Amino acid sequence: MGDTLMILDNEIAVNELNRLRNEMELMIIRKERQETELIQIIEDFIISKEIKELKIKGLQSNYDNERKLNDIGGAPKEVVVKAEADLKIARLELKQAVIKHKNNVSSRKSSLREIETEIRIQKTLMKDADLIVSQAYVKAPFDGDLSLINDNPGVMVNEGQEIARIADYSKYKLSGTVSNSWTGRVQTGQRVIIRNKENTLAGKIESIAPSVADGMLEFVIRIESGNIENLRPNQQLEIRVVLSYKDDVLRIPNGYYYTDRGFKEMFIIRDGKAYRTKVLLGDANFDYVEILEGLEDGDEVIIDEISKRYERDELKIKY
Repeated sequence: MGDTLMILDNEIAVNELNRLRNEMELMIIRKERQETELIQIIEDFIISKEIKELKIKGLQSNYDNERKLNDIGGAPKEVVVKAEADLKIARLELKQAVIKHKNNVSSRKSSLREIETEIRIQKTLMKDADLIVSQAYVKAPFDGDLSLINDNPGVMVNEGQEIARIADYSKYKLSGTVSNSWTGRVQTGQRVIIRNKENTLAGKIESIAPSVADGMLEFVIRIESGNIENLRPNQQLEIRVVLSYKDDVLRIPNGYYYTDRGFKEMFIIRDGKAYRTKVLLGDANFDYVEILEGLEDGDEVIIDEISKRYERDELKIKY
């Protein structure tokens, strides 16, 4: 896990990441400018509001004075009306300035939220681009055996294209069955040999079903080695359970003649003739059958099933 399998040419991805970073820098500058302008707008309004309030205060005082003078006959009514109008206009101008300021601040804050949203989107794009750049170093995501790698220099690799395949045999399992007569001899932990056309795989029995179905004992196999590339769901495979290991064994090629352990009548060739002989067969695997009795090292034996076709104990061999 973590081993580097391949290094891709990621110049295009690096350029894209740099472009996104430049755009991000411009967005941050825009955001900072908007924030500065918003602060300036607020500060200017505070000063402007104070000026308008002072102006209103002065107009209010002028109106009050003109009205008092009018009451005692010291000022004409037109002057009072004008002073009142000036005061009302100043108050409306202040109200208008407050509303305009609120709208302006709201608009600036909306622009800021828009820029912040763009920045969040840009960060996501940069994260994805950075991931693509880092994926130029193709590393094994988990422990396993490398079964496929596209190592052709100069070949263009598209996003999502398979460039390597790692097999984690601990994740592959098969379901097997054997006759109920083998109950007790088939146990968990035993080695299993699987034939998939010309390929041979090795595994172990992981678990055995507690019950028998239709006279068959079911078990689960965990694959440990071999080429699993061509395995498919519901595929029929030939499975052999390894019951024992033996060294220094006399053996002959396996064939249709072998059905089980026990004595078997076979023909041994000596001096141009074939002699019927009882041979004691032992265990067998895919390729060979164990010989317990009846044959010696160097004997030539006919493995075709001919003992039932000929009643004679001696046959002449024509070469």
